[in-house]
Parts: sequence; structure tokens; C-alpha cells
Amino acid sequence: MPRLPFRSLVLLVAAPTLVLSAGHKFDTTLLDKDTLAKARVGLLHSAVHSWELGAATQALLEHSWPDLSVFNPDVFPLPATLPDGYAGDVLDIAKLVVSRMGPNDTTLIDGDGSSADPASLGMAVMLTDLTLTDKSNHTFADAAAKQLKHILESVPRASNGAISHREKYVQLWADYMYMVPPFLSFAGATQHNATLLKESYDQCKSYREILRSDNGLWKHILLGDWSDPLHWNTGNGWAAAGMMRVLKTIQYSSLSQRFVQEQRDLARWTQELAESAWKYQGANGTLFNVIDNSTWFPDTAGTAMMASATYRLATHTGDYSLIPFAEKAFQLIKDSIDEEGRLLDTVDPLSFYEPLRPPMWSPEGQAFVLVLQAAKKEFLEKVKRGHHG
Repeated sequence: MPRLPFRSLVLLVAAPTLVLSAGHKFDTTLLDKDTLAKARVGLLHSAVHSWELGAATQALLEHSWPDLSVFNPDVFPLPATLPDGYAGDVLDIAKLVVSRMGPNDTTLIDGDGSSADPASLGMAVMLTDLTLTDKSNHTFADAAAKQLKHILESVPRASNGAISHREKYVQLWADYMYMVPPFLSFAGATQHNATLLKESYDQCKSYREILRSDNGLWKHILLGDWSDPLHWNTGNGWAAAGMMRVLKTIQYSSLSQRFVQEQRDLARWTQELAESAWKYQGANGTLFNVIDNSTWFPDTAGTAMMASATYRLATHTGDYSLIPFAEKAFQLIKDSIDEEGRLLDTVDPLSFYEPLRPPMWSPEGQAFVLVLQAAKKEFLEKVKRGHHG
């Protein structure tokens, strides 16, 4: 290993603060194991809908099985098999979903009119296929291939090539960014397919062209016969985190050098979105349900997701300018988890614009807790090692 320059040396001082010799200070507080275990149980018990199950698989990968996450520089090629029980919670979800597919189904699960939500499970299904001990079993490969073909060939597109979030008509949702582009990029990376990698980038670009507002935030829903032009917190979180997944998948793929400018674009777009969001951060660390309107209620779910994307972005770029915002958000999330491991003060994910009240659980919120923990932990590890990427 080359000798690190002096400016990269790290000094560990009185916990919970980490100080770089360059003067940067970082809060090293993380959630404790008991809280995380309860949050995980709450996620598994509450996730029912297609996108909730997809978000659950991603959260479990990042938090519990980071070697299989696209944020691992050595994730590709994937291992040919996995030890017994390894990533079992993720594989179990994929197996359950595929077991329920009918012979004529072209999507992994019923998306209730959404073309995007079933695709959120695509990565987990592909992972299951690629690590099967029985290589003659093509059940999961066929299921993933059907889903991929459906997204690319059967779903309508906007005039700029953006694949619709809805099956029957063209409508773009910010949520799509976490569901479809990461699936396309993962398929591209595992198949060494430059066309799919480019499509994942193109989808991010096309969605940004339509949903981005002049203030840098993304509108929630446009086109179709109705719209929601507000800057919904969770939608912006989906978009930022989704772009980071696509970026890192492309970067760690065997075809990374073909997409240097695309990677720069994705980092720049995520930076712009995060900067735009944190301008409106509340005094206690929250982002509001409509980010740029503080008369709306605070929403911890979207706040957690934006903070996770911010940590991932800083890990990638080495630019720490947004970390103070993420740290305030992390403390808010930590303080908002009850004794059962439930994230409080989230938006109702089914209504968009109503707060969720106990005893209800937000599967999205539970997933975002795990994703945030994983992102901060890996950020701190990278800082301690004194390099980025």
C-alpha cells in the first residue's frame, strides 16, 4: 500500500468524534445492535407491497450483507455460490416472489398498475440465480429475464425515452429512480452488457430532464392525466439514492471505463439534488414532507433516505461539505426510533401527504433506517482509511 500523505492522516479523539488532520470533524455515533435488530424485524414484518419488498431486499443487502451490495468495490463478479444461510433473508424474499409467479406472468409481482415497483425486486432475483448451487436451475434467471424484457419492451415511454412508471400510460414518478435504473445497471454489470448500463444512465438523465425544478429539487409525479408537482421528500430521497446505486454499479462493473462521463454526471446530479434539499433542513435535522415548504409536517423517512445518499456521495467524492446536514439528520433518526425499533414521524407511504401514526409501521422508513446506518458506517470506514471511491 502506498504511503498516505500527511493530510490524510486520521486522529481518533474523544468519542464520538473523528477528526481529520485537515480539520474535518465527524460524529461517529451509530445505531446500536439492539435497535438495528428491532428495526430489521419491523421491516420484515411490515413489508408487503412490491416496492416495499424491493426496498427491504436492498436495505438488507447494504446493512447485513455489504459484500453483496453494489457499494462494495469487489462486488463483481458475484460469488458462484454462497455459504449456507448467507443473505438468507434476501434470498427468501426473492424465492417467495418467484414461487408466486404464474406461467404467463411477465413481471415478478403484481405492481398494482406500476411498471416500476416489481422491478425493484429484480436485483434480488438475479442475485439468487447467480449464486444458486444448482446451476441447472433456470427458474430465477427466467423470471428476471421476463421482468427485464417487460420493462424494456412493453412499457410505454415518454418522448425523451423515459420509461413510464405506470403500465397503461406515460407518467413519471421520482420513486422510479430507485426501482428501475438500479435493476438495469445490475443486469448490465452482471451480464457485461454495455447497452443495459447505458440504459440505466439514460433513464436517470431522462427522468431528471422532466422532473427537475429550477431550484434543483425533483417534482413527484408528472405527465399522464394527473400530476403531483410538489417536491415530495421521499420521492427526492428515492431519486438521490437510486442515482448513487446506478453510479456505483457502473463504477465497479467491468465496463466502467466506457462510462467515465456518465459517472461524473450521476455524481453531479446527486450532489445538486442533495444540496438543494438540505437548504431547507429544519433546526432539528428534519426535511419536511414537501421539502421546500416548512408548513408541512416533518418526515423522518425521506430525511433518512436523503442522508444515506449524502453519506454515499461523500464516500464517493471525498467532498464533505454536506456531511453536517447528514449528521443532523442521523441524530434526528436516532432519536425518532421507539423501543420497538419503529421509526416514528414518517409520512404514510400510501397517501404521500398524511403522517403515519403508531401503531402503524412504515416499511419504507424501516428500510431507510438500515440503509442510513450502512451508508454512515461505510463513510466513516473510508474516512479512517484516508481514501475515497
